Amino acid sequence: MSLTPQDVENQVFKERFRGYDPEEVDAFLDRVSEQLTELTRARDEAIARAEAAERQATTTAGEQEQLLSRTLLTAERTAEQTVAQAQAEAEQLREEARSEAEQLREDARNEATELRRRAEEDAREERQTAQAAAERIRRSVAELRAFRDDYRDRVEAVISEQLSVIDRLPLPDIPPSVEQLGEVQVDQMGAGLGDD
Repeated sequence: MSLTPQDVENQVFKERFRGYDPEEVDAFLDRVSEQLTELTRARDEAIARAEAAERQATTTAGEQEQLLSRTLLTAERTAEQTVAQAQAEAEQLREEARSEAEQLREDARNEATELRRRAEEDAREERQTAQAAAERIRRSVAELRAFRDDYRDRVEAVISEQLSVIDRLPLPDIPPSVEQLGEVQVDQMGAGLGDD
């Protein structure tokens, strides 16, 4: 595969987070393009000189052929070396980009694992806190029930004691005249309601 200066100038790399600095890559590609242009120009000049030498040569056909052959061979070698060098540098850039991308993926995986671990640890602590709070509430409810039962027992004991005291006291009977008075009022109220 042969590269031209235009191929190098027009080469576009994908940008990735934490990738190579685009300005440095562009600057490097510009230098490679300039060198490739210079070498291509030198090759073209060499080829042009070889062609001119062929046309203007005063030597024998065999010498001209050898000179042309050597010139072309030199130009081809120069071009091949330039292309090989550019390809090697491009491959090195690709390899470095792959390596950095892999490192970024590994860093992202490690960070995600750490975040997951922290989230699980936080969730575990929250569960423990919630369980402890629930246990405190259960204890408080049990204490409240015990207090309520104890309070009821004490109130019942006081009431029982008071009833016992009342039962021991001699209470006077209600006089019959008072009981009749209550009945008269009830009858009069009933008679008054019937009149309406």
